[in-house]
Amino acid sequence: MGKAMAIAKVSGSSPDLSFIKHKGNHMKTVKVVGQLFWAKHMAEPNVQFNPTNEKYEICIGQLSDSIVTRLQNELGIKIKERADDQYNRGKHIVAKSKYVIRAVDEKGNEVSPSDIGNGTVAELTLSSYEHRMSGMYGKAASVIHSPTIPAIKVKELVSPPVAEEQKQQADAEVVL
Repeated sequence: MGKAMAIAKVSGSSPDLSFIKHKGNHMKTVKVVGQLFWAKHMAEPNVQFNPTNEKYEICIGQLSDSIVTRLQNELGIKIKERADDQYNRGKHIVAKSKYVIRAVDEKGNEVSPSDIGNGTVAELTLSSYEHRMSGMYGKAASVIHSPTIPAIKVKELVSPPVAEEQKQQADAEVVL
């Protein structure tokens, strides 16, 4: 497989991805369990703050102290946390990918990003990469996946709010 990322096809339970090589080097990985936020960006790049963004992403929150320590020490990722976070993400990161991020349930059935609500509990494997602002902000988190290995294994699915409820909330806010 040469310099391309080498990933074996695995079926059934979560694969052990610690053997992954990238450009001939072993890539450090950390398996995390957390809550997902803004799953729609798994299938469409987030262009809200950067209109030229071409990367897919997922916010993973409510990370345990042990996972935070591993992400910081093993991958060099800086963890975010805001005291006034209205979404209750707690300790969180945003993981990115150049490719659409796929999710499956525990039986291996595909789960559409539109069916994943904020707070959905999931497991995924991350690595990290350096970017131009790494010195200031730490390395960026990267989702590990391939066409044969989905990135996310959903453990507890939380349905997103119903579109009609969102419309009613928006209408109520306009009246105020």
